[in-house]
Amino acid sequence: MCHGNGYYKFRDETIQCPDCITPETVDEINRPEHYNLGQEPFPFITSWGMSFAEGCVIKYVVRHKHKDGLKDLKKAAWYLKQMIEDYEA
Repeated sequence: MCHGNGYYKFRDETIQCPDCITPETVDEINRPEHYNLGQEPFPFITSWGMSFAEGCVIKYVVRHKHKDGLKDLKKAAWYLKQMIEDYEA
């Protein structure tokens, strides 16, 4: 993966190697631990041209098992409810 430097390139993105993450190397602002589990949602969201609400639904569902569990699912449901209400209006 990273060959010991802690990071590797995937496509055009620099990713922190999950095998090298320690409490000292976690960057909670730019690269929290739950970002190191696969592709980040942001590139997916922007490549599909999603709205803010649509992106939030994706973000919260993708990370719920690794961050805030039920709280994240409730946040996703809140944004989805807003989208449904917009359609029904």
